Amino acid sequence: MTEERCPACQADLVFDEERGEYVCPVCGMVAESNVIDMGPEWREFTPDQRERRSRAGAPVKARLPDKGISTVIDQDLRDSKGRKNPTMRRLRRWDARIKNSDGSQRNYVRAFDELENLASKLHLPESVRELAASIYRKAHKKGIVRGRGIEAVVGAAVFAACKEMNVPRTAREIAEAMGTVDENDILRAYRLLQRKLNLYQRPTEPLDHLPRFASKLNVSEAVENKAREIIEKAKEKGITVGKGPAGVAAAALYIASILEGERRTQKEIAEVTKVTEVTIRNRYKEMCEVLGIDIHP
Repeated sequence: MTEERCPACQADLVFDEERGEYVCPVCGMVAESNVIDMGPEWREFTPDQRERRSRAGAPVKARLPDKGISTVIDQDLRDSKGRKNPTMRRLRRWDARIKNSDGSQRNYVRAFDELENLASKLHLPESVRELAASIYRKAHKKGIVRGRGIEAVVGAAVFAACKEMNVPRTAREIAEAMGTVDENDILRAYRLLQRKLNLYQRPTEPLDHLPRFASKLNVSEAVENKAREIIEKAKEKGITVGKGPAGVAAAALYIASILEGERRTQKEIAEVTKVTEVTIRNRYKEMCEVLGIDIHP
């Protein structure tokens, strides 16, 4: 209501929640009817019939093939009266067939199973999983999946979601976790998603990888802070331009571990960061030379 007073007698209006009307208590005039209630739906009740303050129904989940809104017939095979009913077995079987009769639905079942396995191995949060599933659905509707491996597109969707949610994972980490697809296939699929779905994402920075790598290497906060300082100086000098962010972060940690007396070998760091020892060696030499750092590995 833009007006809070009755247009006829100027009395204060009263809102009738049951009828959705603004009514004048003096003259009885209905100033506005069929008002939409924008508040939440208080329709969920506890077993003792007390109202619970939450919306009715479970939330829609993009990473479920049916988004979690279809019928579920329990394996207990009981009817509405709680009795064992052999008819329920047949209904359950037909329900499963109907759900998987569509080609898109079967594709989603396979893709989201792969996505859940991958996300579990990479310890990705709920928000990243949902975004990755949403990106995959868009890719499927655009026809990007057709003619390409489902695994590659799933990996690319997870890679894109990680970038978007600032939970960086390298393409090599994703490929190794999947075990059925190559790193280059994931990157090719990701570039295709960028073009077709207009995914404009900021490039991953070495500092995005640093906390996770430092935690996996079990180094102290002093080493992590020193590595952060090295990366920031390297960025100012322009050394990081065109270099893989994971490789720069790995090299900075290698230098910092030596400077802080918590030496980690190049092999140890390579195993954790999924960056080759050659890359770490090349990056740390460049950084030491430009920044004037003197270490004896």
